[in-house]
Amino acid sequence: MKIIDNCKQIINSFNRMPPAVITEVDRQLSRGRMELARLIRTNAPKYDSTLTNSIRSKRKDIGFFEVVAGADYALMVEEGTGPGGWVPKESLEDWIKAKGITPNDPDMSRDELVNLIQLSIYRKGSPAQPFFKPAFEQMKPRLQQLVAQGVSKGLSA
Repeated sequence: MKIIDNCKQIINSFNRMPPAVITEVDRQLSRGRMELARLIRTNAPKYDSTLTNSIRSKRKDIGFFEVVAGADYALMVEEGTGPGGWVPKESLEDWIKAKGITPNDPDMSRDELVNLIQLSIYRKGSPAQPFFKPAFEQMKPRLQQLVAQGVSKGLSA
């Protein structure tokens, strides 16, 4: 899962900027990508650390950075799923145990509870738990501030 936000004004003006400005904007955006990755990790639902640990950022080119959630199910967590998915029994058993979920009916076994949850997910899907896009939207003003700081520092160098 990845969000791409191409700020065309910045990209188009990069070639016309003095080298000192490019260097400072690049440096500030690098800081911004780390702050964004940290916020996305904070917002990510916590079942185990797989999703959180899959969130990483890297520099692709000057002024071009990437923050990704690399877990193969990240988009399903972010956007939810429709009906029809079948969750493996072992995954649900681990999830139930980690969450401390117990049946309301004392006569219901854990296996029956797993089957009910599997059936519910199959019929209804799973709800969205947005963590990536909200973090990005929250960080936009900060990223714009960092770009402005980079331009200011670069021009005064």
